[in-house]
Amino acid sequence: MQHKLLVLKSTFDKKYRLINVLFLLSSVFWLAYAYTNQVTLLTLLWAIGVSTIAIGGYVQNFYDDQVNPTRTYYSLPWLLIGNITLLTLSFFTNQWLFSSSGLLASLMLYFYSTRLKKHGLLGNITVALLTAWVFIGLALLLAITTVFNNLTSLLLLSFFAFTTTLSREWIKDIQDVDEDIILGRKTLPMLIGIKYTYIINTLLSLVITCYLMYVSKQQTGYLFYWLILLCISYVLASIYYYNKPNKAKHQQLVIKIFQAIMILTWPFVDV
Repeated sequence: MQHKLLVLKSTFDKKYRLINVLFLLSSVFWLAYAYTNQVTLLTLLWAIGVSTIAIGGYVQNFYDDQVNPTRTYYSLPWLLIGNITLLTLSFFTNQWLFSSSGLLASLMLYFYSTRLKKHGLLGNITVALLTAWVFIGLALLLAITTVFNNLTSLLLLSFFAFTTTLSREWIKDIQDVDEDIILGRKTLPMLIGIKYTYIINTLLSLVITCYLMYVSKQQTGYLFYWLILLCISYVLASIYYYNKPNKAKHQQLVIKIFQAIMILTWPFVDV
């Protein structure tokens, strides 16, 4: 019975993660257009490169989530396509940082799937860093190839991507405690307990909202009230979901929606 539940959950995750890839693609295109009023071929190459590498990581993760994982190479074509795409981007821009970062991301995904996710916090930080990498790379690409004066803005957005993804990973680990016990993992809720994981996550949520409150003071008009509304909503959501493991899936969705709203809003924010 446990085996069947894990297979069903892993199959659901496989489909859900494809939605994450579409979210990733649309985020890159939106930010590039919002900041520069154009989506160039180079932006397209970055979007395809990071997305296919992400798919490779998801595919590998899917097979490693089985009760008796078998070593497969289905992720290699995706990782290869992603790295070739980023290599092409580096060739056109003469900036080999893009291809080398893609190779590093691929290695991080491999070690995350096979080792790091078994050790809780290390795996969480890896996923959060890879999410931030997408926006850091886009910021550098736009700064190099277009008239772009908002490097700090996108770098700060990558910080939000890191912190909110880290928060979502902790909540996901709370949801997956039973499965992680079966798979022999040592995630943060298993090491320090669900209650203390919620405490740490709530403190991180307060850091995020406090910074948004600080940023909101620099805004005028509707944007000021919009950021205040986001802050209040995020805090209230954190309080509502505090110490409710049965609501962990809903809380993940709330964090994802918050990330989407921030990505849509951030190009208009004066930081």
